[in-house]
Order: sequence, then C-alpha cells, then structure tokens
Amino acid sequence: KQAEEEKLRAVEAKRKQEEEAARKQAEEEKLRAVEAKRKKEEEAARKQAEEEKLRAVEAKAVPEARQTGEISPEVYRLRFGDEVEISVWGHADLNRSVPVREDGTFSFPLIGNVQAQDRTLREVEEEVRERLNRDYLVNPQVTAKLTGVKFSVFGEVSQPGSYPIEGTMDLLTAISLAGGITKFGSSSVEIIREKRGRKVVIQANVDRILKGREPNVEILPHDTVHVRRRIF
Repeated sequence: KQAEEEKLRAVEAKRKQEEEAARKQAEEEKLRAVEAKRKKEEEAARKQAEEEKLRAVEAKAVPEARQTGEISPEVYRLRFGDEVEISVWGHADLNRSVPVREDGTFSFPLIGNVQAQDRTLREVEEEVRERLNRDYLVNPQVTAKLTGVKFSVFGEVSQPGSYPIEGTMDLLTAISLAGGITKFGSSSVEIIREKRGRKVVIQANVDRILKGREPNVEILPHDTVHVRRRIF
C-alpha cells in the first residue's frame, strides 16, 4: 500500500508538474502573441506616419498640375544651366533666351545681371518687370518660361532615358513617354527631386492614381522617376 501511495503521489506530482509547465508555456505563448501584435501595430502605425509625412511633403512640394500648358512657376526653382526665355510684350527687340550662368545670374538688356539661382520663374518675371519699369518702360508685361529642360525615367519601363518637358508634365504622361511599365514593374513609383540643394523623394502609386484614389503628380524639370521592380 505504501508503495502504491508513493507511486500515486509520484504520478500526481508529475501531472501537476506537467500542468504547471503547460500553463507556463501557454502564458509565454500568450505573451509572445501579445508582443507580436504590439510590434505589428507599431510597425503599421510607423508606416502610416511615414506615408502621411510623404503625402504632406508631396502636397507641399507638388501642387496639382496647372492647366495653362506651362511649367508651374511657383514650384520649380532655377539652377545653373537652365535656359530661360524672357518676353516683353510689345518690345520684340528685348525678347531672348538666356542661360543661367555658374554664378546663378543671367544678363538681360538695359538692366544687366539678374539673380536667377534658387528663384522661381514668377520671381524672375517680377524682378525684370520692376527694373524695366523703374527706368526704361511704363508698366511692361514680362513673361519667363523654361526651354530645353528634361526629366528622366528609369527602372522597370520599356524605354528608360531622358525626355524633354513641353508644357505641363504629369507622372502618368511621363511613364507613357517611357513606353509604359514592364511586366516586371511595380505600381509603386518614386519621384526624386532636388529642392534647394537637397534630395526630396516623393512616393506615388500608379494604380491608385488611375483609380482616382490619389492625385496625379506634376513632373518638374530635372526630376527623376524610378519605377520599382515588382516583388513576386
């Protein structure tokens, strides 16, 4: 009887030990599940915050494409090597195309050097108008536009390369000019832009644009469009 009782106690102790081990294991698995869920939620929140930040950058840097057929003068800032065509209405002798020189200026009749580096076309128009109005003409009508500027498309497109911008250019048109996205391409696209000496990356999704879920993106001079490879 004593031997049987000891055997029963041993069995009971073993059962309790196994139950305790199973309970601890269940608690650990529950904790791991809670931790995995927390990390997943944090990662989702981080990605959402990044997307919102990128959308904010895009909304600030890339307004909707203007319907005037011209490059948005409020957005793009001139740089060395750009060619600016300046016209003064009623004074054809003043109309000309001028390059932005290495020092950031260009020369214009009557008024001399004009600062262009890091300025918008609208700001250049205003300065030329004010300086002509000050000493030479009465209320001159001045317009400035870029000529000979290009953008680039690379990655998973049929015809990667550089293309001229003529009038307003948007992302869908840019990809179309490059022959469209290949069968290996993703709908996720990056627009790499230099803004005041630093690189800005704008994220866009072609499928969402086509479905009207996000706005098309205006492509500016010297922009680089990168079509990512699809992850299978």
